[in-house]
Amino acid sequence: MNGIPTGAFTWSAAGAWATCFTLIGLIIRQVGPWRKQSMDAEQAFRDGLLARIEAQDERIGSLEDQLAAERASRAAEVSILRHENNNLSQIITMFIALIEASPEKAAAHAARIRSEMEKGAARIATEKAAIRSAEIIATHGRRSATDPSPEQGAQS
Repeated sequence: MNGIPTGAFTWSAAGAWATCFTLIGLIIRQVGPWRKQSMDAEQAFRDGLLARIEAQDERIGSLEDQLAAERASRAAEVSILRHENNNLSQIITMFIALIEASPEKAAAHAARIRSEMEKGAARIATEKAAIRSAEIIATHGRRSATDPSPEQGAQS
């Protein structure tokens, strides 16, 4: 039939242009939703990053507080050790001076110095115990602020 096969689809110039414009129109109409979807995804990504940064800031603050407490504790320990070292140095100097002054009374001087050293050791032990108890209280206080105690867990 006039050289055109029946049942076969043929393009006319108008049909091709109409199809092309229709596709272009569909693409143009989809640009808005695509842009909105892209902006929403970027916003969600930014929000997630900001939440992670805030969580890290809180963690850093907590770690800085722990570090400050640890530094204070170590400074107190160093102070005690320095005090103990000074005491022992004075005792040795005193013992040498006493022995040089009267070597015949060395045993009596040694007994008196030993007594002073024992008193000093008791004072140092008391100071160390005070520091340790302060550390335990500080650690317990820091944990109770973030972790529920057994009593709080039972009430929940």
